[in-house]
Amino acid sequence: MPRYRLVAPAIAAGFLVLSTLNSSAIGAEARGLAQAPYSKGYLSPDSVGALQKELIFQRAVQTYLWALPALNMYGMKEGSEAKFGKGYMSCRSSRSGSMPRL
Repeated sequence: MPRYRLVAPAIAAGFLVLSTLNSSAIGAEARGLAQAPYSKGYLSPDSVGALQKELIFQRAVQTYLWALPALNMYGMKEGSEAKFGKGYMSCRSSRSGSMPRL
């Protein structure tokens, strides 16, 4: 199976996971991380777990944002091939030197 066919479902699944998170819970989590207690210069085990959850969330958001331009280009490519055909210069006009009729 081509690799590009696996990218869109993976991004959609990531977006679904992100969309189910409650924004107020994220705000409370961030306030909790800012006020995390230290013991002898180290975070408590509960704070470490919360920090790791936040790190995974931030990575998921960044991956989604970085994937948007690639998915946009892929969608434009597929749409262009569906409308005009595959290949370079497949959108030629019958008259030389003029723009193709869409």
